Amino acid sequence: MKPIEKQNKKEFKIVITPNFEAVTNTCKLAQDHHRLECIVGYPGAGKTTTLTAYFNRNQKVYYVSAKNIMNRKQFFSEVLSKLGIDFVGTVYEMVQVICQHLNKNSGSLLIIDEAGKLNNGLLLDLHDLRNETDQTTGIIMAGCEYFKSNIERSVARQKQGIPEFYSRIVGFLHLRPPTKKEIGSICEINGITDSNVISGLYGIADYRKLYNSIMNHLLLNS
Repeated sequence: MKPIEKQNKKEFKIVITPNFEAVTNTCKLAQDHHRLECIVGYPGAGKTTTLTAYFNRNQKVYYVSAKNIMNRKQFFSEVLSKLGIDFVGTVYEMVQVICQHLNKNSGSLLIIDEAGKLNNGLLLDLHDLRNETDQTTGIIMAGCEYFKSNIERSVARQKQGIPEFYSRIVGFLHLRPPTKKEIGSICEINGITDSNVISGLYGIADYRKLYNSIMNHLLLNS
């Protein structure tokens, strides 16, 4: 494994892990082929880090992070803002303006992070958006494992519109925890070479905790 780019020695060096590569490839697949893809993984799996990296490195990519406090209008207002559009209207009108913009810019990718925070009403709106843009736009929805399980529960209960939305999802990418080899590589790239220190981190099950542990060690030993 190798770091994504050269950084200041005091900064954490992000490593291209298998999760990073898988998320990046899924984003490219969705963007190139106008697919709706979902990414699910535990907190600290590297979803947001990779999605923001893809957003920063590619053209016609729009990144939105859902929040619990957002209602339908607030969410689509955020999407419009990310598209660079100043528009106020009903939810229907906002979705139509978004679709028109995306369809005029074929090859775009809309990334929706923290998608598990979206309620069923917003999922139905996104189903309408998907139907209007499926020939021009890729969509990535990323969230924790409960994002997928909540949708499947709604499908099983035949919640209005959710089975139709679920049928539009091409695939789910499931992220996995770091391996010992990955932990060792990340430690070494960030300046930790003591085998005893590295072996003490082998039990860490997510990249966020690993980051915190490495940074704490570097700070205490600087």
